[in-house]
Amino acid sequence: MSTEGVRRSWSDLPPELLSKIADSLGLIELVSFRGVCKDWNSASSIASAQVESLSDEPWFLMYGENSECVLLSNLGTKYIMDIPEMDGATCLASYQGWLLVFNKGSMFFFCPFSRAKIDLPMFPYKELSDHFAAFSSPPTSKDCIVTVTSRCSELELELNLLRCGENEWY
Repeated sequence: MSTEGVRRSWSDLPPELLSKIADSLGLIELVSFRGVCKDWNSASSIASAQVESLSDEPWFLMYGENSECVLLSNLGTKYIMDIPEMDGATCLASYQGWLLVFNKGSMFFFCPFSRAKIDLPMFPYKELSDHFAAFSSPPTSKDCIVTVTSRCSELELELNLLRCGENEWY
């Protein structure tokens, strides 16, 4: 049987080959690769997990009122990405590629490169104002501690603390 003239779709490539291709891509290329189709997204999951821990190059994420975000490299290169998870959200803190995000009363960690999301227990307040936040290590670490501090009055601050893996804010 001759294979001459037989055409196959790019989405029909074997997962093992797709994984090898994904492993060799840079950050932006990997993000584009994931967006091709469901099979390519799935095949790139291991490479995406490695991307989550990248911290070699600083990136700036600018977002507005919709899900279109601009990813800006320290060299000034701009990439436009559609990130629905950021629509209406407030980024409270970032660390090693992870964002701490507050949106409509819920708080979660989000990695815009891999689209990994880690939900946190319900935050005690539905809205935040006069606040600042930090987390001690990537949310995949068992040692991660999240703090959100809010100003109650001119002289009073309230500290909310969560250890990863726990179900309640303190």
